[in-house]
Amino acid sequence: MTQLPRIHLNGTSGHVLAEEYGTALTMLDQAIEALSAVTVHGRDYYPISPRAAMVAMDEHMARLKKLRQVQAELALIYGHIFRQLSEREEPEQTYTGITG
Repeated sequence: MTQLPRIHLNGTSGHVLAEEYGTALTMLDQAIEALSAVTVHGRDYYPISPRAAMVAMDEHMARLKKLRQVQAELALIYGHIFRQLSEREEPEQTYTGITG
């Protein structure tokens, strides 16, 4: 379970949290894209052993899986922050003093 932050007066601004997590998600997207583009080809591993390329590909896929897991957690946190901000920014009902 992921611990989600609570926006409150004594804590970090919700807008700052959203910006920080949004930036982290953007950077992580770029990291996943870059890692996905890395070449893992048998020709780079066959001198080591017949299974080396398969091991390298499994390790590569495991790294991508870890990044995607972090991405999912950060997206969950970001969504939670965004929902809190949305709830707080709804127009407040004010008492007008008019009675009917």
